[in-house]
Amino acid sequence: MAYKFETQFNSPNYSLPSEAMGIWGRPRTIEAIGIHWWDDPLNDPSYEGTINVLCNPQRQASAHFVATGTNRRVACLVDLENVSWATNSANPYTISIECDPRGRDEDYDVVGEIIAELRATYGPLKLMKHSDVVATRCPGTYDLARLERVAATKIAKAEDQFGMATTKATAPAPVPTPTPPVTTIGYRVYLNGTQIGAYSLPHNAYQKWLSTDKKGVIKDGTGVDVTLAVASKYEAPAPTVPVPPTPLPTVPSDLERIGAKVEENNSLLKQILAILKKIFNIT
Repeated sequence: MAYKFETQFNSPNYSLPSEAMGIWGRPRTIEAIGIHWWDDPLNDPSYEGTINVLCNPQRQASAHFVATGTNRRVACLVDLENVSWATNSANPYTISIECDPRGRDEDYDVVGEIIAELRATYGPLKLMKHSDVVATRCPGTYDLARLERVAATKIAKAEDQFGMATTKATAPAPVPTPTPPVTTIGYRVYLNGTQIGAYSLPHNAYQKWLSTDKKGVIKDGTGVDVTLAVASKYEAPAPTVPVPPTPLPTVPSDLERIGAKVEENNSLLKQILAILKKIFNIT
């Protein structure tokens, strides 16, 4: 770019792309370039004064760019991905340029270069005046056809001149070639001292061990015998045979013992009575 691009200014007067639909009923897109002027040249507006006005939160106005041919200066006040408050209903789909109202050759040259660079980045954006959208004197005497002719003489690289990669279409990143996974040998199976298999998963080592009728040995990567540990993970535990409860010995209760004793005493008394009856001849 053949001008001084200044990015130290930041206007608070803008809307985020996510807010565009709610405010204007359409998403944030970049389809056109809105041409404005700072003010009536009879008021002698200045580059710095215009920047101060558009960065003042009380003014509720902004622009993406302020441009002048004097010393070929261009200030970016609002990131291109965001919506500037400059072109009324056209705000959500335009990039706005505030041009030096003197309209000198050098002013047209700088603005024409910005247009060429924006088109190299975002495609064939059309030009529109602020007065195309709302009744206003802005952009004064600026001639869109003349700007088109100047822009056509500029050679702009098809790249993001302004560092706003979030709003332009970018080529997809190359798909990286997948790296094949590295297989780690964690288990080795031996039979009679000879390795007969090497596996990364313990289950596979277990299956190979079973094929040896459980006569082989499973070792881990460090050579430690892990046969029992691996087998215990996959072998079902032996079924548990229920043990019948041991019957409790039958012990007569105290009441049963007392009853038996009473019956025994009764029988003895009966025998004594029978003997007494015989002795005393009692019938």
